[in-house]
Amino acid sequence: MLSQRTQSLEHLLNIFAGHIGFTAQEITTKTRRADIVSARQAFCFIAQSLGFHRNDIAVVVNLDPDTVAYSVRKTKDFIEIEDVQTLKLIGKDILAEIEEIQLHKLNIDYINIIDITSIFSLD
Repeated sequence: MLSQRTQSLEHLLNIFAGHIGFTAQEITTKTRRADIVSARQAFCFIAQSLGFHRNDIAVVVNLDPDTVAYSVRKTKDFIEIEDVQTLKLIGKDILAEIEEIQLHKLNIDYINIIDITSIFSLD
């Protein structure tokens, strides 16, 4: 049986995948196709930014925890240099929501997953 955190992550992945035009299955495949790798890395960044542990993320995206950590660092680097593709994937509105959550130091256990996934419906 899946833990509540894993179920929440899977739900978040499905919402994120739909938001960017992929399926969760595409994002979790072992492919090295650049657009899918970028999407997978962006998801790892978002999930960790929202307070999920890299071990939980690794299970959901079919990676090892070190690769999740690398993906998060890589995405942070791309955001820092304002990489167009990364900002398009994540979106400035989503980045602002993540910053707001982090600013208030909210724990993922106390945030309703519906509130988290609603950040993907921003236009």
